[in-house]
Amino acid sequence: MDTSKIAHQVGQAQGQAQEKGSQLMEKTGNVVQSTKETMQQMVPQAKENYHAGKAQGQAETGQQVKATTLGAADAVTNATGMNK
Repeated sequence: MDTSKIAHQVGQAQGQAQEKGSQLMEKTGNVVQSTKETMQQMVPQAKENYHAGKAQGQAETGQQVKATTLGAADAVTNATGMNK
């Protein structure tokens, strides 16, 4: 095999590898863009879920404080004999 034929085959293989690399980079860019768009759509929903969870947590805390306060008031009335 002569060197010019080998050089041609090496150049051809290198060109094919570069083309495959370019295709992979394009596909990767498309996946990144798609992921970015999906995340941008999810962020508002995530914020709404966070605020809803926070509000629910605060409401549960308020109910616990109320129950504790009522329990303490009952304990005082029982201890002082005011419940009779």
